[in-house]
Amino acid sequence: MPSSISFDATAGFIAVVHHGIDDQPSLKNILLEVVRLIKEHGCYLILSDYRDAVVSMTPAAIYEYPKEAAEAASAAGIKSENIKQAVVLSDKSPNLSGFQFYETVSLNRGRAVKVFCDIDQAIEWLTGK
Repeated sequence: MPSSISFDATAGFIAVVHHGIDDQPSLKNILLEVVRLIKEHGCYLILSDYRDAVVSMTPAAIYEYPKEAAEAASAAGIKSENIKQAVVLSDKSPNLSGFQFYETVSLNRGRAVKVFCDIDQAIEWLTGK
């Protein structure tokens, strides 16, 4: 089942729900759709739900992904430092350490990214509610 990407006007964020296996090309396509929605709705809050997914990326690709995301945002006239992203995983996810690395790299590049194993905590952090 492919990922679903939508703007949730009620919640006030862009929701990306991942299913199955995500690899670098599929994540690039998702990134481009998220950038389109940011531009269309002026919403810089992203909830990325990976509880039902596995990501297949090397550490080098994970390291480069925040840079690729910033470049995609910049190409659309969006300042990536304005984007705030909550990533939700299962506490048993094989990708937990990879996403913690992604969080660190993103923070070092000026993006607000935080990894959670509880969706309610993620939404609270993301929206401040």
